[in-house]
Amino acid sequence: MPETPRRRSRLPIVLTVVGAIVLGLGAVGALAWCSTFGCTVLSEDFEPHGEEAVRARAEATAALAEAGASLAKGHPVLAATTLDDCLAGQHNWKVRDTYSHECFVRDSRVLELAATDAEVGPALTDFDATVRGRGCEASPGGGLDAVRTQYWSPTNPNVVREGAAGLPRAAYDCPDGSRVEARPTGADTRDTDPAAALGPDLAGNDVLSGDRYDAADLASVRASRASLALVVTVSRPYYRTRF
Repeated sequence: MPETPRRRSRLPIVLTVVGAIVLGLGAVGALAWCSTFGCTVLSEDFEPHGEEAVRARAEATAALAEAGASLAKGHPVLAATTLDDCLAGQHNWKVRDTYSHECFVRDSRVLELAATDAEVGPALTDFDATVRGRGCEASPGGGLDAVRTQYWSPTNPNVVREGAAGLPRAAYDCPDGSRVEARPTGADTRDTDPAAALGPDLAGNDVLSGDRYDAADLASVRASRASLALVVTVSRPYYRTRF
């Protein structure tokens, strides 16, 4: 009798198909997770206390101390602080930052610029010229000269309510990669929170060292009776890791 051919087992084929489906579903799930919540598994190691970061931090700190002192020259310093902070980036369907972490050094000083309201306008223009004299360019919103022209007015309700503290801030980008932020305030500020009155805004940042302005610093501004005090913060990124 002819031999009956044996039926080949379909189990390997079934297992292969099931495996492919599982892998496919896993890939789709991973892609969906990364798109929604972000993937940082493949990002560079974040070592803010490593040799590279320590060296870059020291260089940036020295440069900003010089810049801050130069900008403050000729003005009484009512308060001062330095900060070292890092910000985590996002990498998801909505936000695609180019960095996984970025760290900054900030040199901040509160300068007394004008004792009376009559001196506020010229003081804004003079300080604008000082910053531009370092080769810095105002951000698209304009510098302190634009703040004077557009907002320093007795008809501005914010100015009526709290003087120069009701003026918007200005920012400048400098050739060395640093950024200068100038935030007007004064003895008439209605803010009771030092962070709101003096900044800097670090919501979500991890502060490695340094202190934010506190109640004693805000009290110094009020005690000065200055019509215009300017919070001048010079910052520079010094360390970055990528996704």
